[in-house]
Amino acid sequence: MNPMLICTLLYQFQIPTHRITVDYQNGDIREAVRYLMKTAPNLTYTMDLDVTGTVTVKLTDVTFGDALKYVLKSANASYRVEDGVIAIHSDRTINQTDLPRGISERPTNPLLSKEIRNLRAKSEPAYQVIRRALDEVGASYVVSDAVNAPVSLSIQRATLRDILTAILASARGRLIEGKNIITITSESP
Repeated sequence: MNPMLICTLLYQFQIPTHRITVDYQNGDIREAVRYLMKTAPNLTYTMDLDVTGTVTVKLTDVTFGDALKYVLKSANASYRVEDGVIAIHSDRTINQTDLPRGISERPTNPLLSKEIRNLRAKSEPAYQVIRRALDEVGASYVVSDAVNAPVSLSIQRATLRDILTAILASARGRLIEGKNIITITSESP
């Protein structure tokens, strides 16, 4: 067997699969990433300087890889593995206008059809109202604090999907549905 092939087979980097729970409120995205990386102490990572913003994350019993993906997605960022190093970079240069404002590509999360009653807000930042609605149905979520347009509403009864669609249409945000996690990001400038 070729010695070069043996070396390649021995060193195949894997994103950790341990499960974590994260509840991070109004934090800097860079601090949130550092927090996640501390749960996997042997990882090496780099982060572009243009990965910025604030984020609120509430994830329950998800894999490290999923947590990292959703935290980064809320800041319009992603990662790739290069030579065993997790390279985190901004996606702001990618055109994200393919989807209509406020809705995601394909509905997959059953929590979006849950009904919410008596949700009220008076000139509150959109991300705070969104978090209350998501907490009400027990969702795991990542919400970008950049979705901060003031929202006033009084809803007697509506589905979570209808509430989020209405808020995001006026707050210039985007809903990305995952099977188990709901992500809210700001629209790209």
